[in-house]
Amino acid sequence: MARNVEKLDFTQESLFDDCVDERDRLIHAETFGAIDNPDVQREILVTEKERASRECREVFPESRVTTRESFYFNLIDLTFRY
Repeated sequence: MARNVEKLDFTQESLFDDCVDERDRLIHAETFGAIDNPDVQREILVTEKERASRECREVFPESRVTTRESFYFNLIDLTFRY
């Protein structure tokens, strides 16, 4: 039978990804411009990326869209089995 399926909202996730990418570019530019030590750079990049992800998720919260999926039944399974 047909059923309703909840999926992530593509536009909301796209906006979230763009936000994270933009902040990531800024973080890299600031970190590599100010710090010469690679170990410190790595730590700062990781912590700042996590914070950027949290802040972007607050601005663009995860939302789900309900879509109607039609009935599908595969009578002939043509996939290889080993």
